[in-house]
Amino acid sequence: MGDEEFKAHRYLSAIEFYNKILENSPDDVHANYMLAESYRLSFKYDLAEQKYKKVKEINSVDYPLALFYLAVTEKMNNKYQEAIGTFDEFIKYARQNEFTDKGTFLLQAKIEKEGCGLAIERSSLPFKSYKLNQLPAPVNSEFNDYAAFPFNNDSSIAITSSRKKSVELAKESVSGEEFTDCLRFQKNQEGWVPYKSDDDFEKINGESNEGAGVYANNFTKYYFTKCSGSDCNIFVTTFSNGKWQPEIKLNDNINQKNTESKHPALSVSGDTLFFISNRPGGYGMNDVYYSLSKGDDQWGQAKNLGKIVNTPFNEVSPFYFSTEKILIIASQGHPGYGGFDFFIVRDPFSGQGVENMGKPFNSEMDDICFMTGRSRGYLSSNRPGGKGNFDIYSFDIYSDNSIIASLEKNEDKNDTTVLAANPQAVSTNNKTVDNKIVDNKAANNNTADDKTVAYTASNDKKSKEVGQINTFNTNGAKSLSISGNLYDFGSGRPLEGVEVALVNERGVELTVTTSNKDGFFRYTEIPTDQRYRVIVKSRATSVYNLEKISVKGLKVESFTGLASISKFENIYFDFDQFKLRPEATKTLDELSELCKSNPSVQIEIDSYADFVGNDEYNEKLSKKRGATAFQYLLKKGVDRSSLVVIAKGEKNPVASNQTLTGRQLNRRIEFKIKGLDAQPVASTYIIEPKMTLYSIAKKYSVSIDDLRKANGLINNNIMAYRPLRIPINNLNAKTLADEIVTLNSNAPARSNAPQTYRVKHGDTVFSIAVKFNMTVQRLFELNNIENGLIKSGQRLKIESRP
Repeated sequence: MGDEEFKAHRYLSAIEFYNKILENSPDDVHANYMLAESYRLSFKYDLAEQKYKKVKEINSVDYPLALFYLAVTEKMNNKYQEAIGTFDEFIKYARQNEFTDKGTFLLQAKIEKEGCGLAIERSSLPFKSYKLNQLPAPVNSEFNDYAAFPFNNDSSIAITSSRKKSVELAKESVSGEEFTDCLRFQKNQEGWVPYKSDDDFEKINGESNEGAGVYANNFTKYYFTKCSGSDCNIFVTTFSNGKWQPEIKLNDNINQKNTESKHPALSVSGDTLFFISNRPGGYGMNDVYYSLSKGDDQWGQAKNLGKIVNTPFNEVSPFYFSTEKILIIASQGHPGYGGFDFFIVRDPFSGQGVENMGKPFNSEMDDICFMTGRSRGYLSSNRPGGKGNFDIYSFDIYSDNSIIASLEKNEDKNDTTVLAANPQAVSTNNKTVDNKIVDNKAANNNTADDKTVAYTASNDKKSKEVGQINTFNTNGAKSLSISGNLYDFGSGRPLEGVEVALVNERGVELTVTTSNKDGFFRYTEIPTDQRYRVIVKSRATSVYNLEKISVKGLKVESFTGLASISKFENIYFDFDQFKLRPEATKTLDELSELCKSNPSVQIEIDSYADFVGNDEYNEKLSKKRGATAFQYLLKKGVDRSSLVVIAKGEKNPVASNQTLTGRQLNRRIEFKIKGLDAQPVASTYIIEPKMTLYSIAKKYSVSIDDLRKANGLINNNIMAYRPLRIPINNLNAKTLADEIVTLNSNAPARSNAPQTYRVKHGDTVFSIAVKFNMTVQRLFELNNIENGLIKSGQRLKIESRP
């Protein structure tokens, strides 16, 4: 009975029969092998691996492909190193023995092994953060959902689904699911909902498998696949007079008799049709073909795209991005991470090779049906974490961040705290185009919870499987560090000056460091109270630009002691300026010497602005201030990896923004030293009116020469409300500690109420802003100035600033 169910593609029923046999005869070779096959064909790769391994242990020569499929399932279970060894065993066996289709499986084994090597090599690549998200119900269901094509400016999608219909029809024999239909959904403020229209679109759905459709001709045509058994053809329906008209089968050049034609994809102009066919004369089981339009849906002779694109195995679901002349295909014949992988074909008519799209689009499972709209794209996959079998995921087309690792605080069953450095922080899902190419996943397939899977970069010295879940016990760790090296993926050259950011679980950028001349970057003393991502910052690129940076030596360490963080002396800036003041360079000189004497420390540069100007302006200004200090320290010989910069704008003021002194104190950079208990050598005093260098020197028991030296002064001239460094000594330490904070906080306020100024001949907005130490933007805001035009005699509101 089990074999009969298997031959009828009823794998779920077959599994029940074979398991019953094994309850009484656990070493029955045939039952173990057929159970493994049933598990594999219903996408239960973890269970299939166990049974193939059992057949290998029994060592029966009657099932030569057990070794091959053991390697395949190891690969699909993310065990690339183990799979390489098993493929080698199979290749050795195949060369010494004869069996059916030996040549095909031997070639496939070599390709699969190469794919394992690719996955291991690419594991060092950070992947772009394209925000892959599994679409919620009702788009995804417990059944197969795939091939999402966007329309209406990405607000709507047409998909293929095997969910139950309102009218009970014959069941699909592989998984017990319904035949597939074309469905539409639209997004409103509450989320995705079924597309509401009386345009007769659903009339294309019948008792066959309909799906894998695409819009064309400004969304007035819809090309789709219709399969009845093994008879698959491409049809088109046209939108006219507010209704979708009855579908028309494309001509024999496309739908060749006694062959399958499916998965249409069109150029944006509609003059080129790409599709999949198993017709004679191809290079494999299913190849990519194209045809040129003769007008009015009359298509010319179909041509094979050639052996550079097509392989001896299956290519499916083409998608053509006309703007870039890029064709995306899913293939199981090119080296990949799993079963079907996405590949880029640049200018498909030029004979260029294919490029694996890598993570996060490809997984160790099957990934197909890649499509993009204006700003969003969609794909389908059967990787773990889905709602059903194959699910639809959306993603941003553009990203300016590449994820190196995710640091997560997890709790296991024993409440043991672990930290995971996760090189693949997003889980995605993909879907097959038809059951003739990829067997439908069983409807009751067990899947992981819909959560991110944590893959750990550990400080363990032993060899790790790529992507294997390896965690290390932090044993109550209070902080952690992460480090690694960045290289050019092509040349292997270390990459210097690459910005590496630490962001929290809300996506807020906490700090930025850069790689040094050896490509080395690091973060130290990271608290373990939340989850983080470590990302490479770069210019925004699209999904069609593959990542060219690799990460090696990624290391995470945990520490049980409290983080050692001390504050160094602040530096201050003039109003609306990011140029270093003379006394600030003296502080930075001392800081650079401390860094070079203690290369293990890391300096956090927190840069601020006062409240004048809007938030965006002050954010940019504080970023420029941080960059100025960063570059100065670099020129002084401080290693890039020792510095991190955080631009905080006008956040966290240390004094009132309603006083001259307070605003001066807020225009600052704070330095936090991680890994060393450093003591300040000077304190900052905001000069009071009428104070002289002599009176300040006398008050704080310091010589005038020492004051001049500490502040880079060339004479004794000083200005009220400007910062002045006071060197700390045994005589003034207590006085400075007691008085300066009080003096600075109690500084007299000056009214900020706007005053008026009469515009004089020759005045400009810029000259007036400079005169009163204001920003041009603030002058605009106070006076509602349009186009920068002012008139002589006009009265303007102004705020006089220090």
